[in-house]
Amino acid sequence: MTRNILIAFLRNDLRLTDHPIFSQFASSSSQRGLENVTHILPVYVFDQQYIEVGGLNGIKKGKGPGGDQHGARTRVAGFWRTGKPRVQFMTRSVYDLQSRLQSIGSDLSIWSGHPHLILHKIVKALQKNGDNIHGVWYGEEPHTEEKATEKRIKKALAETQVPVRSFQHRSLILPKDLPFPLKDLPDVFTQFRKRVEAPDMYNDPLPAPEKLKPFPELPLIENEEGVYNVGKQAEQEVLQQLLSPLEKDPGPIKPVKDDVNADKISALPFKGGETEALKRLEHYFTGDANSHAANYKETRNGMLGVDYSSKFSAALAHGLLSPRTIAKRAEEVDKKSNSSGRGGGYWIIFELLWRDYFFFVSEKYGSQLYTLKGIEESFDSKAAQEKAKSWNAPDSFENEKDPFVRWATAETGVPLIDANMKELALTGFMSNRGRQNVASLLTKDLYYDWRLGAEWFESLLVDYDPSSNYGNWQYVAGVGNDPRASRQFNPIKQGKDYDREAKYLKTWLPALEQLSNNDAHHPWVSPSGSPDGYPAKPVCESPAWKGHYGNNANRRGGIRGGGGGRSKRGGRGGGGQSNGQRRNNGN
Repeated sequence: MTRNILIAFLRNDLRLTDHPIFSQFASSSSQRGLENVTHILPVYVFDQQYIEVGGLNGIKKGKGPGGDQHGARTRVAGFWRTGKPRVQFMTRSVYDLQSRLQSIGSDLSIWSGHPHLILHKIVKALQKNGDNIHGVWYGEEPHTEEKATEKRIKKALAETQVPVRSFQHRSLILPKDLPFPLKDLPDVFTQFRKRVEAPDMYNDPLPAPEKLKPFPELPLIENEEGVYNVGKQAEQEVLQQLLSPLEKDPGPIKPVKDDVNADKISALPFKGGETEALKRLEHYFTGDANSHAANYKETRNGMLGVDYSSKFSAALAHGLLSPRTIAKRAEEVDKKSNSSGRGGGYWIIFELLWRDYFFFVSEKYGSQLYTLKGIEESFDSKAAQEKAKSWNAPDSFENEKDPFVRWATAETGVPLIDANMKELALTGFMSNRGRQNVASLLTKDLYYDWRLGAEWFESLLVDYDPSSNYGNWQYVAGVGNDPRASRQFNPIKQGKDYDREAKYLKTWLPALEQLSNNDAHHPWVSPSGSPDGYPAKPVCESPAWKGHYGNNANRRGGIRGGGGGRSKRGGRGGGGQSNGQRRNNGN
C-alpha cells in the first residue's frame, strides 16, 4: 500500500498544544481533506544559518549569514548567533518534543544543515521509495531571513510538485484578522492597541492530539554538505557537540566569571521543552485571585526571583506555548478573581499585544529592522542619516577598556548595569527593567552602535526573538517606532526605585556586599570608594545622576518613570519616558 505522507517542518513551534499542524489531527478539530494522510513526518533542523553545527559529525562547509566561512555569527560584530544558554534551552526543547511525539505514536526526525536541502532530499528519497507526499507544511515566520528560508524551500521543492503550505501562528492576533491592511499598521503602539483590543480579538487555542498518524521510517539518505541526519544520537551527546565550537572559541570578548553560583539564583531556572512550559503555566495561574498572574501588574517590574514576572518569554520564543494558550488563561484568571476590567490577566495580554506589534512591525518594514538607520529612515531620512554618523564602535573587542567591552563584560562600574549584564551573561536572561536600563546606557550615554547591543542580546538571550529584540533596541536607541520620544533612563534613580535595599545588586555583585544599601548604587562616591574587585570609576557619569546619590534621593510615586539627561559624552535624550509605554520581551 502506498504511504501518503504529510511532512511537518518545525521551527519555532516546538509543541503539541495549539499547534498549527498537529492540532488539525485532534479528534475534536479534525480537518476535512486529511482523511487520506496515512503518515506524518515531523522534521526539525538545527539550521546552520543560526546555530553553529560544526561540532556535529556532519559536513558543514557553507558560508555563514555574514558571507564568511566562520559559521553562524552575527553580521556586524561576529558574535555567535546562538550562544551557550540558548543552545541548551533549544536542544532540551527539541528532545522534549520528540519524547512527547513518541508518547502519541509518532517521532521527530532531527537534522542539521540547510532546511531547503534537507527537505528536498527527504522528499526525493520518499518519492523514489514509492511514497506519495501529501504536502510539506510549516508555520510562517515574519522575519526577513526566515522568509528567505521559506522561499528557498518552495524553490527547492518546485520540481517535485509537492504542495507547500504555510500557517500563521506566531502572534496572538493573526495577521489575516487585523482590522486594517498591514501597510496601515500604526507607527505608535497605543494607536495599534486601541484599534485591535476587543473581547474577540483572538481565537481560542486548539487542543493537542491524543494520537498522531504513524511516523514513516525513512530510506537511507547520505550525509553531504548542508545535509546531516542527527539520527538516534542522545540529547546529551548532541548538546555537547553543539557546545564544543563555542567552548573552543568563545569569541574575542572575555567570558564573565561566575562567582555567584548563577544556576542557583537565576530568575529563569527552566531548562526548556513544552512539558516544563505547561508546568510553569499551571504554577503561574493556579490560585485565581491569589495567583502570581493575578498580581502581575504589581510585581512585573521586579528583578530578583522566579515569580516576579511570568517568565513565558522563552516559551513563546521557541513556540513551547502559544500566545493564545497564555491569553486564554489570563482572561480566566481575571474572571475568577472578579477583576474590574484590568487585573493581572489584562496586563499579561497587554504584553502579548506588544509582542504582536513588533511581529507586525517586522512584517511591515522588513530588513529595516536590522539596519543602522533603522525604521526612522522611513519617517525622517535626514535625521536617520545624521544619527548614523554619530554612533560609536569599539576599536577592538579585545580592548578591555573600551566602553562597549566594559558594558558587555559587566565592568561599567555602574552597579545596576553590571548586575543585569552579569545575569545575562551567566543565565541567558534579564528582566524587562534591566533590558531598558542597559540599552539606554549603551545608546544614550555611551552612544554606541545600537546593533552591537542587539547582537550581544541575540547571542545570549534564551528568549531571543528577532522582531522583539531588534524592535526594542531600535525603540530605545531612538531609530525605531516613534523616534521622537526620549527614552533615556537614569540607572541610579532606577536602581533606588526598584532595588532600594540593593538586594539585586549584592546578589549578582558580591564585591558590593560591604557597602551600605545606598552606596551600593554608586560606590565611586561612597566614603571608602569602590571596593576591591569592582571598577573604581564608572564608564561615564551623567550630571542627572548626581541628584540621586544621597540617602534621601527621590523615590518613585508608583511603578513608572525613567529619568535622564544628557551625559558628559553627549548622548541624546532628556527627561524620562513613562515605563508603561514600552516594555522589552522579558515578561
